[in-house]
Amino acid sequence: MQTETLFELILILGVFAAPLLWVWRYPLETALAVFAYLAVEELILNYLPDVLYAPARLGPEVLLLVGAVSALLQTGRERAWKIRLFWPEWALLGLLVLGSAVAVVRRVPPVFTVIGLRWLFRYLPLYVIWRLRGDSARLSLLVRVAAAVVFMQAVIGVTQAVLQWSGVPILDWMQATVGRADVGGVDIVTGGTKQQLGKPFYVFGTLGRYHRYGIFLAAAGLLPVFAMLYRFRSDRLWKAGLAVAGLALMLSTSREAMLLLALSVLGMAWLRLGLPKRAATLIRGASVVGFWAGLVIVWTGLWAALREGSALLSRLVDIRTLGFRAFYLIVIVPRVLRESHFLGFGAGTFASRPHVLAYPDQYLRWGFPGRWTLQFSYDSEWAILLGQYGVPGFILFYGALLGFGWLMWRNLQTTAPASGERVILACGACLALVLPFLGAVGAEMGSRTTAYVVWSVLGAGMSYVVHRRGSGGVKEDAARGRTA
Repeated sequence: MQTETLFELILILGVFAAPLLWVWRYPLETALAVFAYLAVEELILNYLPDVLYAPARLGPEVLLLVGAVSALLQTGRERAWKIRLFWPEWALLGLLVLGSAVAVVRRVPPVFTVIGLRWLFRYLPLYVIWRLRGDSARLSLLVRVAAAVVFMQAVIGVTQAVLQWSGVPILDWMQATVGRADVGGVDIVTGGTKQQLGKPFYVFGTLGRYHRYGIFLAAAGLLPVFAMLYRFRSDRLWKAGLAVAGLALMLSTSREAMLLLALSVLGMAWLRLGLPKRAATLIRGASVVGFWAGLVIVWTGLWAALREGSALLSRLVDIRTLGFRAFYLIVIVPRVLRESHFLGFGAGTFASRPHVLAYPDQYLRWGFPGRWTLQFSYDSEWAILLGQYGVPGFILFYGALLGFGWLMWRNLQTTAPASGERVILACGACLALVLPFLGAVGAEMGSRTTAYVVWSVLGAGMSYVVHRRGSGGVKEDAARGRTA
């Protein structure tokens, strides 16, 4: 009997040790494998009981943490522990310390602090892996893997629309279920509420929810877009894939995805990322005219009439939700800032989903008009950062993000034409510019799929910057990174 028990123990340890050993040896390959897995994670979780929901959710993050430790030790030994940190990285470390320190001072329950730090920094190990172990071949592989995942999701999304239109309720069958997990006595909703579906819209591929799907296509789709612009790949297959991805994004009807797409086009134009000079100038001019024209349309009341006559415009501009979001940022968040003395309440507090569920009455006292509005409290990254980390944390986080983009943009023209490095750096510069604006109406740096793309691109891009600085290829007064 004891022999059988010992054998079972050895077997269990072997099952868990084998993947960990592989992760330890191949951290970058692990990062790419988890990227592909996250695309189908929601579909797999639909068939898991609640008792396995938390381990399945946290499993990939544990693997990335192991990979990051491995990458740090390998790089430390190779460079005699002389690893230079750039100022955006120091800003992120400062934010981590600030959120933890404020939480300790305000006596926030540790479980809330851990959950809050995880929400924002869950993929920091991913950044470490790419930053320390990235190379030219792996950066090119990242572009190809991202393109493959985007094209696959696009085909699935369009297929869902066709089936839904023909009367097959495929979206009801595949949408994400609501899973729950008890962590430290706190009940965490890990799936989300049941979403309203309409045919043939609100498609979501295998990501479970239409807004998550749309924003993923808009963010990850920038990699194949820049690959086409810089002629990394320009064959018919990639062109067809991008066309299907654009259609799938529209079919998702995700407003944040469409906003990110529009902001990304503006970012390409203003930073001159891959666009011809004439096209970039035209887009910049149109954006200025469009901004002032939009103000006139809204001010004169013409927008309300246009909205009433178009179902699509009515969907894109839901006055009820947009009005509350504006009230939230303009009235409630400043009220919370004054109460917290502009330092926030600490990581995992204000606008954290578990905190909202645990203390709903507190949010009503801050001015939320009803419990139905509490779901919007964790939809704004600005509100989360200001409420938890205060004004200093807000500046540190977005300063770091813009700093990464600045470093990549400055180093862009040092890359080889039609290379994976050029694609990665252009994508990183564009995302770093537009995501701070998107943070007003979304919380994508805490989203599993979108944040994975962003931290992968930032880490991969910084690996190139580090290599250039180390080889003396870039000086502090390097020319700007414009490429046409």
